Amino acid sequence: MLIAVLGEDGRLGYVRPAMPVDEQFIEACTGHGDPESRFRFADTCAQDACEHWSGRHCSLVGRLVGARPEAGPEQADDLPRCGIRAECRWFAQDGPRACGICPLVVYRPTPSDRPQTTGT
Repeated sequence: MLIAVLGEDGRLGYVRPAMPVDEQFIEACTGHGDPESRFRFADTCAQDACEHWSGRHCSLVGRLVGARPEAGPEQADDLPRCGIRAECRWFAQDGPRACGICPLVVYRPTPSDRPQTTGT
């Protein structure tokens, strides 16, 4: 899912609602540099299939928030208008502080994460 676009000023412009990333989007980005340097992506939580899953929660967000406690707002009133917050594992676990760390994280899907295409 595309959740934000990085502006020239270095600030994220959040996409609401989040947009699915398909093969057409990936092709349009080809040849224009690293998409992760211009966009912020998210994916569904893989839970047991992820090395950061502890059995009950994501251990990654806790480590990131702990490493950068100043990065996030403490109050929900100060949050950006995010298109995935209602389904966000990190927000469910760490609340507003997770939103402060999110813009600093780059999700780079592996080829197996990308949509499969069929045809000739």
